[in-house]
Amino acid sequence: AASGPRNKARNCTDDFRAELWKIHKKKARGLILDLRDNGGGSLSDAIAISGMFLPGGPIVQVKNSLGDMKILADTDKDVLFKGPVIVLVNKFSASASEILAAALQDYNRALIIGGDHTHGKGTVQTIVDMNRNLPLLHRKKYADLGALKITIQKFYRINGESTQYKGIEPDVVVPTLLDYLKTGEKYLDYSLPWDKVEPVEYNPWPDNPLQAGEARRLSRQWIASSPEFREIQEKTTLAQERAEQTRVPVSLEEVRRERRELAKLSENGSGKTPHTGVPPDDETDGANSKKPLSEQLKEDPYVQLSVFLMDELTLQRPAAYLSN
Repeated sequence: AASGPRNKARNCTDDFRAELWKIHKKKARGLILDLRDNGGGSLSDAIAISGMFLPGGPIVQVKNSLGDMKILADTDKDVLFKGPVIVLVNKFSASASEILAAALQDYNRALIIGGDHTHGKGTVQTIVDMNRNLPLLHRKKYADLGALKITIQKFYRINGESTQYKGIEPDVVVPTLLDYLKTGEKYLDYSLPWDKVEPVEYNPWPDNPLQAGEARRLSRQWIASSPEFREIQEKTTLAQERAEQTRVPVSLEEVRRERRELAKLSENGSGKTPHTGVPPDDETDGANSKKPLSEQLKEDPYVQLSVFLMDELTLQRPAAYLSN
């Protein structure tokens, strides 16, 4: 394994490396990486963090407006964590988060769990100041010309598929309270379509106990017997019906009845709110956000499903990575 933290600078890569080093030192058998609601960030961080689970190799391909392709790779052959990894995603996982999840999925390095797709943000934009194109001596003759936001690049997975439009399709698709929402690049006007390029050569992870087929079978059993997931499915159905209802009540009693139904959607009989994928706010989930993390994780059905899969698929296998 690699050495510990390299410096004290606050950035995502170094913070993650420090925490991952702590996990390695504790000889953790598995890791659950939660990328739900993660809208992305630095591309270099996504590449560096992917590389902490891989012994080097290509991570993502980038194509510019001229069609030129560039392969961005992890050049560090050290693997900081060699154990099994589960990545949680939802419809609000976007951009650099999708690149990280896609790389670990393509290498068969991690099992991806979430709704039917992620956001699908696979493009790069830049801002062009139009005033810079004016001759210096003539700028006073013109009003402020503003700026243009232009798409200049597109991301592709190492298997050749774009992360744009479709997003990432998880290995294990589970019910979520976001299922009825039409959110993502595919629902935006004029979004660039999905396409493919030539894949690059890479060596898949040689031994991942979290195989998708068996994980899907076990997940179906877990979800079918889970009161939390049953409640999520019921609430999603009600939310879908409300979204398709276009008539507006005109009587005060009907308005009150709809508000009571809406309140039931936001909390269950125990006062808990299942993870919706939407960041908590002070009005709807402020009390839950103040709970200790350990309590929040115990109440999160997606985390509990991940723990179950990790136990079922890895406990009977020798953990050779623990001695490295």
